Amino acid sequence: MKFPILIIEDDQFMRDLTINALKDKYEVYAAQTLEEAKKVLKNKIIKLVLTDLNLDQENTFDFILNLRSSKHYSDIPIVVYSGQFDLTQKGHLLNKGVAGFIEKPLSLNELQIRIDNSIAHYSKVSRIKMNERKATPVVEEEKTSTIGEKVNIIRKSFYNTLFT
Repeated sequence: MKFPILIIEDDQFMRDLTINALKDKYEVYAAQTLEEAKKVLKNKIIKLVLTDLNLDQENTFDFILNLRSSKHYSDIPIVVYSGQFDLTQKGHLLNKGVAGFIEKPLSLNELQIRIDNSIAHYSKVSRIKMNERKATPVVEEEKTSTIGEKVNIIRKSFYNTLFT
């Protein structure tokens, strides 16, 4: 099964170019606007978002912030590309949890590497979180049994001091 990614690009030529470059390796969904992207995210399981920073008339920063605060998409990698980034933009995006930046014109090799690295990182984080969820009940059970055992030892000790 191919890894599902969402491309958000308002320029038809760039969107088609990116889709064609990635479709053999990934399950690619595309959106021209953030509204279309929200519909895709609602109806499909997406594991990486690749978005243009400067979409016409839309606020990509707010969209990224909303993804980060959502239950289902708070951890997915987001890779942002743009004709140019300034340090302030990069700082804001990093604070919002963006996994990577790519400057236009897109290098298909760099795009592939960024996506692969983001997927590898996402997979590791997902495994760690899954292991933490599995381990938490065991740890809680162990704490409870250890406390219970200690209470029993104290009871026996107290009982022995009273009656010996």
